[in-house]
Amino acid sequence: MKLELVSTKQQIVDNLIRFYEYQSDDNPSEYFKKLIRRGKKFVYIYYGEQHIFCPSRFVGYKDCNLDDHEVAENKNGSKTTQKITSILKKSPTPSERINEIYSKVCENLEIETIEQKRAFWEILEEDLEEYFIEGAPNKILVTKYERNPEARKACLRTYGYNCFVCGFNFESFYGEIGHEFIHVHHLKPLADKKAEYKLDPIKDLRPVCPNCHAMLHRKEKLLSIEKLKKMMKSQRNSK
Repeated sequence: MKLELVSTKQQIVDNLIRFYEYQSDDNPSEYFKKLIRRGKKFVYIYYGEQHIFCPSRFVGYKDCNLDDHEVAENKNGSKTTQKITSILKKSPTPSERINEIYSKVCENLEIETIEQKRAFWEILEEDLEEYFIEGAPNKILVTKYERNPEARKACLRTYGYNCFVCGFNFESFYGEIGHEFIHVHHLKPLADKKAEYKLDPIKDLRPVCPNCHAMLHRKEKLLSIEKLKKMMKSQRNSK
């Protein structure tokens, strides 16, 4: 598996959005945490009341996702740094202010930081139009509604804790430790929202297990729950 370097600002922003999706999972993967912990150069943006960091070794590859990145043979931080610098037309610079924010984000994610020098490409909110419009529809990262814990609770009150794709229930399988554990999936990607919106937890959210959640986001285009169900059924019938 080999990764292709990004070539546009839009691809960088797409990766930022995707990486933030991983950060917003109820239980971010260990590989995600490893990338945050070991990163030395980050693209950083504060938007929608959220601090978003994405390491150069991830954001610098086109249509990047965690699964492909983990097994890729050609990851090279020097090459991604050069490419990002070329596209954004500025070099990553140390910042005590941003580094303190990074430490707080890590603390919230229960990631133990490493004592090392870090540098950042900061994308400013006033630059959003430049970075988000590149011959493509406007995209936003997050809004104050999208990670509302009350919306999650409302979704789960309605649909319960069985995965909407495979039916898995953590408490039934693991006992008490799995009580009320499940991911909540947005039926439409956050990146596709074209303006700030008020989330409808009944229409917009569904409970899914982490495995199915990862498969729904596995490709560049989000799979629907119905499509993934059909794929699972076809796979089972082929055996």
